[in-house]
Amino acid sequence: MDEVPLLCLVIEDQQMVANLFKKYLDQLKVFKKVDLAYNSDSALDYVLNFDYEITFIDIFLADYNGIDLANKILSIKPKSKIIFCSGIQSSKIINACLKIGARGYISKGADVSEIQEAVFKVLSGSQFICQKSLQILISDKESNSLEYRLSSNDVNLTEREQEVLDLLMNEYSVPEIANALFISSRTVETHKKHILEKYGVKTMVGLMKKISTNKNKSHILN
Repeated sequence: MDEVPLLCLVIEDQQMVANLFKKYLDQLKVFKKVDLAYNSDSALDYVLNFDYEITFIDIFLADYNGIDLANKILSIKPKSKIIFCSGIQSSKIINACLKIGARGYISKGADVSEIQEAVFKVLSGSQFICQKSLQILISDKESNSLEYRLSSNDVNLTEREQEVLDLLMNEYSVPEIANALFISSRTVETHKKHILEKYGVKTMVGLMKKISTNKNKSHILN
């Protein structure tokens, strides 16, 4: 794999961090060239002129929001494989990055082995989230899931329907749920339909209102 002529772009406004990251990537001997962009204008110039196999982006750049920049890059090169690299560990931000189509999220404190795993997984077509970020997502989802389960204890959902509900309430789309649960989008739609019927509502807005009402009642009783 070290002979494949792949290109990589690192978008990071702190030059010392960018250079260190480039050093790590060079050690992998995967990319023919690793370019560094220290601001959004430079990054977009690179994207317009080269086809990068992987683009690493810091979320908080001095002149631009990294998530907005990623959206721009994807509008120019829709097949871009973007991995966010940030010191921010927030489930809301991580989910926002994944929602726009990022293929990965790693911490700035990631070591060479974790960067290597991210590169190879994304190159193979998979998604990668570093262990630290994954733990944040799991903890947040477990907390949210518990609230939804408590608020739905008077609704007889199957185990699979509860899994689908948990993901729906975490703003996952039908295709994303299908990928997460290894089922078809049609099956997800069927579970979603049954969930709405069991709650006696017709839309996701109605479902959220119903769950919110049940949750408030549960808090009052407690």
